[in-house]
Amino acid sequence: MTAVRGTAFASSTVKRVYNLACSGATSDDVVSRHHKEQTPQIQQLDALVGRNPKSLAFVVISVGGNDLDLAGTMAKCGESWKASEYCSTNTAITGPLTENIRSLKPKVTSVIDKVKIVLKERGSNARIILQSYPHPLASGEAGTTPQNDENSWDRWSVYGCPFYNKDLQWLSKEVSPSLTLSLKDAAKSAGVHFLDLSATMEGHQVCSKDARQTGYSDDGSIDVPPANKSEWARYAARTEMTASMKQEVFYPNQRGQQAMGNCLGRFTLKIDRATNGLTAKCTGGPGVAPGEMTVTVEN
Repeated sequence: MTAVRGTAFASSTVKRVYNLACSGATSDDVVSRHHKEQTPQIQQLDALVGRNPKSLAFVVISVGGNDLDLAGTMAKCGESWKASEYCSTNTAITGPLTENIRSLKPKVTSVIDKVKIVLKERGSNARIILQSYPHPLASGEAGTTPQNDENSWDRWSVYGCPFYNKDLQWLSKEVSPSLTLSLKDAAKSAGVHFLDLSATMEGHQVCSKDARQTGYSDDGSIDVPPANKSEWARYAARTEMTASMKQEVFYPNQRGQQAMGNCLGRFTLKIDRATNGLTAKCTGGPGVAPGEMTVTVEN
């Protein structure tokens, strides 16, 4: 959850941005439970708004992914690849995820309702934005090389992509759209703004043939591709990783965060001219830099 003071996130009137989010938090952690020694985010928001309720412009909510354990699902797909098995046809993986997506909307709506209560009780007119998640993996047909040998260890050790194309297709064409639709329905039911970020990383996803990783060159130097040609999420490096490194795999990297920030900034400027309930989608594409994102209003 993020709180923004000022009249528009992307304008010169912004005075401060408060990040109340906590990595790994579920909807229950946001509204009622301590997580990683942090008080529930709703309590932090209440204290923040109480200090100066009239100055808060937006409250941005990103919630639901950890309720579904999306990172865990992608990890299971990676483990399935190592075992020469498909995760997309394993009902032990697909079944619980499908049920969790079906039950997600009321959990997200509850978070929005709690935020509304805090704002109302504190006399704040801040507008609420619910945003979806960028999908970090290329779809099957856009998967990285080698295409003709999906069991090649190069897919992991070189490309950081331990997935079968069939599983990439399932994650990008079924799982991600289902999650986005559930969040979009929750925003519509609650009458708040919705920003669809699902396509933000297109052309810059892990496993994409259109993007390059940051890594080591043959001479041992660090190769940092230009932002418009690089991957915008952390890939699965074939190294011994710490617990914190594992938690960050497939999450947006610095450039991915920059792209998402530009999406949000452009969206807030459109909200300044609209009423509650505005829905928009942010897109980029191959060769697009983080500062060149496009926000298109859908209603």
